[in-house]
Amino acid sequence: LINETNPSSINIELSAIIQIKGSCNSPTFYDFAKNIFFSIMDLSKGFSRIDIVADQYFDNSVKEQTRNDRGVGRRKEFQDSMKLPKNIWEDFLRNNKNKEDLNRYLATKILSLYSGSQTLEITYGDTIVSNDNHLLDDTRINNCTTEEADSRLVKHTINCVEKGYKNVIVRTVDTDVLILLISNKPYMDTLGRANVFALMGTGGNTNYLD
Repeated sequence: LINETNPSSINIELSAIIQIKGSCNSPTFYDFAKNIFFSIMDLSKGFSRIDIVADQYFDNSVKEQTRNDRGVGRRKEFQDSMKLPKNIWEDFLRNNKNKEDLNRYLATKILSLYSGSQTLEITYGDTIVSNDNHLLDDTRINNCTTEEADSRLVKHTINCVEKGYKNVIVRTVDTDVLILLISNKPYMDTLGRANVFALMGTGGNTNYLD
């Protein structure tokens, strides 16, 4: 039950929202950022804390080599008014520098567009931005150096449980996140009673997994 006496949080994998929305018929990058923002706000209704987590990309890592084997897209700098590629996954998001720039761009736009009372925290690259200065000093999430968002999402989830949130939803499309949550459940159980759920799937095929 989500209410004021049962503080709740939602941890959102940014790439999952990008994947679900696609270009979402956005003519420009700024329109795309607004569509991503409104999608996140729709997901976050009723929650008192919103964590948005993005990947970071390391040169010469195993993940980097795997991505290169799939093909590398063209480097493209952009700004608010520039036209968004019709299918951003086909070329634009096959370039890690483009993805880093897009994550940074979306993080700053989401934070600037947000005017609500919920605690909002966004992690991208090695940077954390928030409307709550206490979160900026939290070592568990501020010192997270893992490359992919799955491990970072779990660190944020553990942090929420440590902070006393009784209901924690993790929005992802990655089954690896579910495996990591299960492996960390014994530790989270020692922190007190909390309901942790993973919201998986896309479109109308979403499911809550406890």
